[in-house]
Amino acid sequence: MPAAQDANKAVVRRVVEAFNSGNTNIIDQVVADNFVARAGAHPGTSSDRDGLKQQIQLLHNAFPGGRYHVEELIAEGDKVNLRWRMEGTHSGEYAGEAGALPASGKQVVHHGHEVFRLENGKIVEYWGIPDNKEFEAKLR
Repeated sequence: MPAAQDANKAVVRRVVEAFNSGNTNIIDQVVADNFVARAGAHPGTSSDRDGLKQQIQLLHNAFPGGRYHVEELIAEGDKVNLRWRMEGTHSGEYAGEAGALPASGKQVVHHGHEVFRLENGKIVEYWGIPDNKEFEAKLR
């Protein structure tokens, strides 16, 4: 695998690290200023880099200690495909598609698939395919 593809995969792993730690400073390091989420922006957040940071904080607050696991990571050209699994306990309010859901104390597993496009070592575009409706039903 070319070195550029390995480097792109490492950048996406840093995004997973940001979701696991809640450290949004990582996003400033690996996501370009002109980043845009083409699909899959979290409800109530914008589709820019600040919106991604908001999403991390929302999820970290709703699922403190929640862990994102890389199930599959494939790089080709300027794109990286990530399939992930999140496991956590719903211990804080979750702002979802159907509105705010108070902490339920339920342990949940959530899956998603995302595609990132990188330029010059930073993420510039993102397409996400999480199953938010099924996920939110688990929290009720």
